[in-house]
Amino acid sequence: MAQVMANQGGSGGATMYHGLDRFQRNNPPTFKGGYDPEGARAWLREIEKIFWVMECQDHQKVLFASHMLANEVEYWWENTRPCLEGVGGAVVPWRTFR
Repeated sequence: MAQVMANQGGSGGATMYHGLDRFQRNNPPTFKGGYDPEGARAWLREIEKIFWVMECQDHQKVLFASHMLANEVEYWWENTRPCLEGVGGAVVPWRTFR
Protein backbone atom coordinates (compact mmCIF):
# COMPACT_ATOMS: atom_id res chain seq x y z
CA MET A 1 0.00 0.00 0.00
CA ALA A 2 2.81 2.42 0.82
CA GLN A 3 4.38 1.72 -2.57
CA VAL A 4 1.13 2.53 -4.38
CA MET A 5 0.80 5.82 -2.48
CA ALA A 6 4.43 6.67 -3.22
CA ASN A 7 3.91 6.02 -6.93
CA GLN A 8 0.87 8.30 -6.92
CA GLY A 9 2.54 10.98 -4.87
CA GLY A 10 -0.11 10.47 -2.22
CA SER A 11 -2.60 12.47 -4.27
CA GLY A 12 -4.19 9.93 -6.56
CA GLY A 13 -3.02 11.89 -9.61
CA ALA A 14 -1.68 8.82 -11.39
CA THR A 15 -5.08 7.16 -11.09
CA MET A 16 -6.87 10.25 -12.38
CA TYR A 17 -4.81 10.32 -15.59
CA HIS A 18 -4.71 6.56 -16.08
CA GLY A 19 -5.71 5.95 -19.68
CA LEU A 20 -4.71 9.33 -21.12
CA ASP A 21 -2.22 7.70 -23.49
CA ARG A 22 -4.93 5.29 -24.70
CA PHE A 23 -7.32 8.21 -25.16
CA GLN A 24 -4.76 10.09 -27.25
CA ARG A 25 -4.16 7.04 -29.47
CA ASN A 26 -7.78 7.50 -30.62
CA ASN A 27 -6.75 10.84 -32.20
CA PRO A 28 -9.26 13.04 -30.37
CA PRO A 29 -9.91 16.39 -32.01
CA THR A 30 -8.64 19.62 -30.48
CA PHE A 31 -11.14 22.35 -29.69
CA LYS A 32 -9.86 25.92 -30.08
CA GLY A 33 -12.97 27.80 -28.97
CA GLY A 34 -14.39 30.88 -30.60
CA TYR A 35 -18.03 31.39 -31.46
CA ASP A 36 -18.85 28.14 -33.20
CA PRO A 37 -21.79 26.34 -31.57
CA GLU A 38 -21.97 23.65 -34.25
CA GLY A 39 -18.21 23.11 -34.05
CA ALA A 40 -18.48 22.71 -30.27
CA ARG A 41 -21.29 20.16 -30.62
CA ALA A 42 -19.32 18.23 -33.24
CA TRP A 43 -16.24 18.24 -30.99
CA LEU A 44 -18.28 16.93 -28.06
CA ARG A 45 -19.80 14.16 -30.21
CA GLU A 46 -16.35 12.99 -31.32
CA ILE A 47 -14.91 13.14 -27.80
CA GLU A 48 -17.90 11.28 -26.35
CA LYS A 49 -17.55 8.50 -28.95
CA ILE A 50 -14.05 7.88 -27.64
CA PHE A 51 -15.27 7.99 -24.03
CA TRP A 52 -17.95 5.43 -24.83
CA VAL A 53 -15.60 2.86 -26.37
CA MET A 54 -13.03 3.43 -23.63
CA GLU A 55 -15.66 3.19 -20.87
CA CYS A 56 -14.23 6.33 -19.25
CA GLN A 57 -15.22 7.31 -15.75
CA ASP A 58 -16.84 10.72 -15.24
CA HIS A 59 -13.72 12.30 -13.69
CA GLN A 60 -11.58 11.04 -16.59
CA LYS A 61 -13.90 12.60 -19.15
CA VAL A 62 -13.31 16.11 -17.82
CA LEU A 63 -9.56 15.61 -17.53
CA PHE A 64 -9.18 14.08 -20.98
CA ALA A 65 -11.49 16.56 -22.74
CA SER A 66 -9.86 19.57 -21.08
CA HIS A 67 -6.51 18.21 -22.25
CA MET A 68 -7.78 18.71 -25.82
CA LEU A 69 -8.61 22.40 -25.37
CA ALA A 70 -6.35 24.94 -27.08
CA ASN A 71 -5.95 28.66 -27.53
CA GLU A 72 -8.62 30.90 -25.98
CA VAL A 73 -10.81 28.07 -24.71
CA GLU A 74 -7.84 26.57 -22.85
CA TYR A 75 -7.33 29.89 -21.05
CA TRP A 76 -11.05 30.08 -20.33
CA TRP A 77 -10.96 26.62 -18.73
CA GLU A 78 -7.87 27.45 -16.65
CA ASN A 79 -9.77 30.39 -15.16
CA THR A 80 -13.18 28.72 -14.87
CA ARG A 81 -12.12 25.38 -13.39
CA PRO A 82 -11.15 26.74 -9.94
CA CYS A 83 -14.53 28.46 -9.66
CA LEU A 84 -16.36 25.23 -10.47
CA GLU A 85 -14.17 23.14 -8.16
CA GLY A 86 -14.77 25.45 -5.21
CA VAL A 87 -12.76 25.68 -2.02
CA GLY A 88 -12.60 21.91 -1.47
CA GLY A 89 -11.28 21.21 -4.96
CA ALA A 90 -14.23 18.98 -5.92
CA VAL A 91 -13.97 17.22 -9.27
CA VAL A 92 -16.04 18.99 -11.94
CA PRO A 93 -18.67 16.55 -13.27
CA TRP A 94 -18.83 15.87 -17.01
CA ARG A 95 -22.42 17.17 -17.25
CA THR A 96 -21.18 20.54 -15.94
CA PHE A 97 -18.16 20.65 -18.25
CA ARG A 98 -20.08 19.81 -21.40
